[in-house]
This record gives sequence, structure tokens and C-alpha cells, in this order.
Amino acid sequence: MAFRPYQQAGAVCLSGICLLTLTGMLAFVSYSSYPRYTELDQYILVNAQGNKVLNDDSEALEQVVFRDRQNVYIEPEAMEELLTEYGIWERTFYLGFGGFMKLPGMRGGVCCVFVDYREGQGGLVIPYEEQKDLLNSILKVL
Repeated sequence: MAFRPYQQAGAVCLSGICLLTLTGMLAFVSYSSYPRYTELDQYILVNAQGNKVLNDDSEALEQVVFRDRQNVYIEPEAMEELLTEYGIWERTFYLGFGGFMKLPGMRGGVCCVFVDYREGQGGLVIPYEEQKDLLNSILKVL
């Protein structure tokens, strides 16, 4: 059997079909896959030692803590009642909120503020900046 060149029309047709099949497969996988990260919209209290104090009842924390793009607002009477209800006697803690998580238990990002609740006269207003740096943006894409 001697060498015989392909017919140009057949080669172009076959290349087009392969390209369409590959594009369709990539679109299907992209459409049916889980997202690359999970948005977190809950609150978490962490003590100074880094131990989670309260994160399973974020609905209760949502009644006490409010936030906008620049500040976190804490209602003092309601926070005192919540901390007492869960037996939390520490009055300095970190409050984490928002952010994202890659796979469960893996790295992610979260906004965090330090709360010194010992001097809580009136409502607490704590300024913060959202964490939108290059590392987190790259991590979300990977």
C-alpha cells in the first residue's frame, strides 16, 4: 500500500468535527462541575487561642451583628445575652464573617475583626476592609 495524501475536504471536515466534539465535552464538564469555591455567609466567634467558640448558630449571631461594606455593628445587650446563653465568658474574641472556602477544611479567606467587648458601653462599631488581595483572587480561580 503506497502513500496516498488525504483529501483536503475530508481532513477539514474531520478536524471540524473533532473541534466541535472537544468544545462540547469541555462545555459539558464545565456546566456539570461543582464551583471552584464556596461562598461563606455566616459568622464565627474565635477566642484569642484560635479555638472556635461559636459557629453552629450563625442565625443567632445574625440577630446581634450587622455589617455593611465598611463597618461591623454589634448590639451590646443582645450580644451579652447571646454570650451568656452559650456559656462564653470571654469578652475579647475575633469575629469572622463572609469569605470563601475551597474544599472543606482547606484554605480559604474570611473577613475578621477583633472585638474587645469589655468596654461595651452602647453599640460597638468596628471598621474593617474587605479582603480582596491578589492571593485570594488567584486562589479562587485555581
